[in-house]
Amino acid sequence: MDIRIRVHYSYILLLSFLFLLPETSNIMKLLRFLAACALFYFLPGVFLERRFLGKCNLFSSIAVSILVGICFHIVYVYFLSLFEIAFNLYLLLIPTVVFAVLADYFAVRLPPIDKKEFYLLLAGLVFFLLTCTITLGEDGSGHLYFADIIRSQRLLSKTYPLYPELFLSYHMGFDVINGEFEYITNVRTLLPVTSSLFCILLMWSSYVCVWNLHSKKAGLIAGILVVFAVIPPLYYLSYGAYASITAFAIQPLVIFVVYNSNAGKPYLLPLVLAAGVMSHSSFVLFWIPLLALMKFKILIPSFAASIILSVPYLVRIQPGYSAQEIAQFYHMWYTVEAFRIEMLAVRIGSFILICGVLGLLFVKRNVLIFFSVWLLSLLLLALTTLLPEKYPFWYVFFANRLVDMMFIPLALLSGIFAAEILKNKHYILLALLILPMVSHFYYMPRSPSPFLDDSPEFTADLEGIQWLLENTEESAIILNDWWTGTGSAWITVLARRR
Repeated sequence: MDIRIRVHYSYILLLSFLFLLPETSNIMKLLRFLAACALFYFLPGVFLERRFLGKCNLFSSIAVSILVGICFHIVYVYFLSLFEIAFNLYLLLIPTVVFAVLADYFAVRLPPIDKKEFYLLLAGLVFFLLTCTITLGEDGSGHLYFADIIRSQRLLSKTYPLYPELFLSYHMGFDVINGEFEYITNVRTLLPVTSSLFCILLMWSSYVCVWNLHSKKAGLIAGILVVFAVIPPLYYLSYGAYASITAFAIQPLVIFVVYNSNAGKPYLLPLVLAAGVMSHSSFVLFWIPLLALMKFKILIPSFAASIILSVPYLVRIQPGYSAQEIAQFYHMWYTVEAFRIEMLAVRIGSFILICGVLGLLFVKRNVLIFFSVWLLSLLLLALTTLLPEKYPFWYVFFANRLVDMMFIPLALLSGIFAAEILKNKHYILLALLILPMVSHFYYMPRSPSPFLDDSPEFTADLEGIQWLLENTEESAIILNDWWTGTGSAWITVLARRR
C-alpha cells in the first residue's frame, strides 16, 4: 500500500529563527546553511514539483525539490537584479512563505521511503566529504569576484572583467545560489561547498531521470556513475568551472520533467530551461536533443516561455567582440585545442565510453533517438574545430569542453547497460567503472576546512590583493607567477589590476 507522508510545511518556517542567531561557530554556520536549503529551495521546490512527486521516493523527492527551488531562485534573483533591487533576508523569505502556505493548502504529500535510496544518500555523503575542501581552481577567480560583489551589494554584476579593458558577458546561476549561502552564513567563500552540493544534486537528478526512462536499478547505478566514474565532475571542481557543474545538474532534471509532463501542461519546463541557460550559455546546446525528444509543437510554448523568463540574463549578453578582444579571450583564458579522437577516452574514460555506447542497445526507440542526437550533436560541434573557416561565435566552441559535455549521456547509458547486462551482478561492473577514478579524489589540492576562512594561504592571498587594491594605481601591471592554480589568478578580478 502506497502510504504518502503528510507534512505541515508552515512549521518548517520556524527554522528562520536560526538566521537571527549570531554565527559564532562552524556548527552555527552549518545549521544556517542547512536551514537555507530547507527554506529557500525545498519549500518553493516541493510545491512547484508536486505533480512529479509520484515519480520519486522520499529522499529523491527532497533532492529534486531542492534542485527545482534552486532553479526558481536563480530566475528570481536575476529578475531582482534586472530592476536593481538588492536582495535581503526578507526578500529571500517571501517566496518561501508563499510556497509553504500553498503547499499546506493543496495538502502536498511526500512519497514513502525506499530503502534503496539510502545507497545514494551514502554515496552523496562520501562524495561531499571527498570534495568539499578542494581548493579554488583557475576559474575560481571569476567566482571570487562575483562572491565579493554579491556579498557587498547583494546584486548580480552585469559583466565579468577578465582584464581592465576586456569585459565579458557571464552566466551567474551558480553565483546566485553561492551568494545566498554566503550572505546567510557570513562565510567569506563557500565555493567548494556549493559546487560539491551541485554535484550531489546531479547524482539525484540522474537517478530519477534514468529511473523514469528505464528502471530504478539502472537509475541507482547511473546516479553513482555520473559523479564517481567519470572525469569531468571532479576535474571541473578542481578547475573551478562551477557554472558548468550547475548546468550539468539541471540537464537530467529537464529530461525527467519532459518525460513526466502532460502534453498540454509542461508548466515546470520553462523555469528549469531558463535556470539552465542562466547557469551556463552552453545549456542552449541541450535544446538540440530536446527537439528530438518530443513533438515540436509541444516544446515551442515551453521554449518561448523560457526565453521570456531568461530576459534578465539575455539583456546582459554582449552581441560581439572585436578581433583584439577575441584574441585576448581565446589565448589568455583557454588553451586552444582542436578535436582529437583520443579526447573521448582521455577526458571521459574508456570504460564509460564503451559501456555508454553499448547502453544504446537496451533503450526504447524514442530514448535511443534522444541520446543519439545528444551525443552526435556534441561530437559534430567538436569536429567543427577542425575547420579552417571561422563561423559566427566560433571562439566560444572548444573541443575539450564539448567532449566533456558528453559525460552525462554516456554515464546515464552506462547505468542502463550495467543494469541489463549483469542483472543481479551489476556491482561487479560498477566496481570496475569506479575504481580507476578512486586515486583522482586523493590527489586534489585541498584546504584544511570547507570554510575557507580558516585557510592561512587563502587569508594571506586576500590580504595581499587588498594591499594591491589600496596602494597601486589602476594602470599598474603586477609581475606575478604563472596565473593558474595560485592566488595570483585572483589579481585581475579582485584587485582590478592587470
